[in-house]
Amino acid sequence: MYLFDSSAIIEMLKGSQAVIERFRGHSLVTINLVYGEVYYFCLRTGLDTGKLKNVHFELLDYTKEDIEKAMELLLHRKGQIKDFSFVDSVVYEVARKNRLILATKDFGFRGLPDVEMIS
Repeated sequence: MYLFDSSAIIEMLKGSQAVIERFRGHSLVTINLVYGEVYYFCLRTGLDTGKLKNVHFELLDYTKEDIEKAMELLLHRKGQIKDFSFVDSVVYEVARKNRLILATKDFGFRGLPDVEMIS
Protein backbone atom coordinates (compact mmCIF):
# COMPACT_ATOMS: atom_id res chain seq x y z
CA MET A 1 0.00 0.00 0.00
CA TYR A 2 1.15 3.55 -0.76
CA LEU A 3 1.14 6.96 0.81
CA PHE A 4 1.37 9.75 -1.78
CA ASP A 5 3.31 12.96 -1.45
CA SER A 6 2.34 16.16 -3.23
CA SER A 7 4.52 15.58 -6.30
CA ALA A 8 2.81 12.24 -7.04
CA ILE A 9 -0.68 13.69 -6.60
CA ILE A 10 0.17 16.69 -8.79
CA GLU A 11 1.37 14.36 -11.54
CA MET A 12 -1.99 12.57 -11.42
CA LEU A 13 -3.93 15.85 -11.51
CA LYS A 14 -1.85 16.99 -14.50
CA GLY A 15 -2.91 13.81 -16.30
CA SER A 16 0.35 11.86 -16.33
CA GLN A 17 -0.86 8.57 -17.80
CA ALA A 18 2.19 6.65 -16.59
CA VAL A 19 1.56 7.68 -12.97
CA ILE A 20 -2.21 7.21 -13.22
CA GLU A 21 -1.77 3.71 -14.65
CA ARG A 22 0.97 2.76 -12.16
CA PHE A 23 -1.28 3.50 -9.16
CA ARG A 24 -4.69 2.60 -10.63
CA GLY A 25 -6.68 0.70 -8.01
CA HIS A 26 -4.70 2.11 -5.08
CA SER A 27 -6.42 4.36 -2.54
CA LEU A 28 -5.11 7.92 -2.50
CA VAL A 29 -3.68 7.93 1.01
CA THR A 30 -1.87 11.04 2.24
CA ILE A 31 -1.82 13.56 5.09
CA ASN A 32 -3.57 16.91 5.46
CA LEU A 33 -0.34 18.89 4.98
CA VAL A 34 0.23 17.25 1.59
CA TYR A 35 -3.35 18.04 0.58
CA GLY A 36 -2.61 21.65 1.51
CA GLU A 37 0.53 21.69 -0.62
CA VAL A 38 -1.39 20.32 -3.61
CA TYR A 39 -4.27 22.77 -3.14
CA TYR A 40 -1.80 25.66 -2.99
CA PHE A 41 -0.06 24.36 -6.12
CA CYS A 42 -3.43 24.36 -7.92
CA LEU A 43 -4.15 27.93 -6.82
CA ARG A 44 -0.67 29.15 -7.76
CA THR A 45 -0.56 27.49 -11.19
CA GLY A 46 -4.19 27.69 -12.25
CA LEU A 47 -4.75 23.93 -12.10
CA ASP A 48 -8.46 23.29 -11.52
CA THR A 49 -9.12 23.06 -7.75
CA GLY A 50 -12.49 21.49 -8.53
CA LYS A 51 -10.70 18.50 -9.97
CA LEU A 52 -8.75 18.14 -6.71
CA LYS A 53 -11.88 18.51 -4.59
CA ASN A 54 -13.54 15.66 -6.49
CA VAL A 55 -10.76 13.21 -5.62
CA HIS A 56 -11.44 10.96 -2.64
CA PHE A 57 -8.46 11.08 -0.29
CA GLU A 58 -7.86 8.99 2.79
CA LEU A 59 -6.09 11.39 5.17
CA LEU A 60 -3.99 9.71 7.84
CA ASP A 61 -3.63 11.26 11.27
CA TYR A 62 -0.35 11.80 13.03
CA THR A 63 0.71 12.54 16.58
CA LYS A 64 3.02 14.91 18.39
CA GLU A 65 5.49 12.03 18.63
CA ASP A 66 5.33 11.57 14.85
CA ILE A 67 6.18 15.26 14.44
CA GLU A 68 9.13 14.89 16.84
CA LYS A 69 10.52 11.91 14.89
CA ALA A 70 9.96 13.78 11.64
CA MET A 71 11.92 16.78 12.94
CA GLU A 72 14.82 14.50 13.90
CA LEU A 73 14.80 13.19 10.33
CA LEU A 74 14.58 16.75 8.98
CA LEU A 75 17.62 17.81 10.99
CA HIS A 76 19.57 14.80 9.75
CA ARG A 77 18.45 15.14 6.10
CA LYS A 78 19.07 18.89 5.90
CA GLY A 79 22.74 18.16 6.49
CA GLN A 80 22.72 15.93 3.39
CA ILE A 81 20.04 17.32 1.08
CA LYS A 82 19.01 20.95 0.86
CA ASP A 83 15.62 20.28 -0.74
CA PHE A 84 13.89 18.44 2.12
CA SER A 85 11.08 20.23 3.92
CA PHE A 86 9.02 20.06 7.08
CA VAL A 87 6.14 18.49 5.14
CA ASP A 88 8.52 16.01 3.48
CA SER A 89 9.74 14.82 6.85
CA VAL A 90 6.21 14.48 8.28
CA VAL A 91 4.81 12.60 5.28
CA TYR A 92 7.79 10.25 5.32
CA GLU A 93 7.43 9.56 9.05
CA VAL A 94 3.69 8.87 8.69
CA ALA A 95 4.41 6.47 5.81
CA ARG A 96 7.12 4.74 7.84
CA LYS A 97 4.95 4.45 10.95
CA ASN A 98 2.07 2.96 8.95
CA ARG A 99 4.37 0.64 6.96
CA LEU A 100 3.44 2.26 3.67
CA ILE A 101 5.62 2.94 0.65
CA LEU A 102 5.95 6.63 -0.10
CA ALA A 103 5.21 7.39 -3.77
CA THR A 104 7.01 10.55 -4.86
CA LYS A 105 8.73 12.40 -7.66
CA ASP A 106 10.68 14.52 -5.17
CA PHE A 107 14.44 13.88 -5.29
CA GLY A 108 14.73 14.87 -1.63
CA PHE A 109 13.51 11.37 -0.72
CA ARG A 110 16.08 9.58 -2.85
CA GLY A 111 18.03 7.01 -0.86
CA LEU A 112 15.49 6.62 1.93
CA PRO A 113 14.02 3.14 2.48
CA ASP A 114 10.45 2.37 1.40
CA VAL A 115 10.27 5.15 -1.18
CA GLU A 116 9.15 4.58 -4.77
CA MET A 117 10.41 7.24 -7.12
CA ILE A 118 8.06 7.97 -10.02
CA SER A 119 8.93 9.65 -13.29
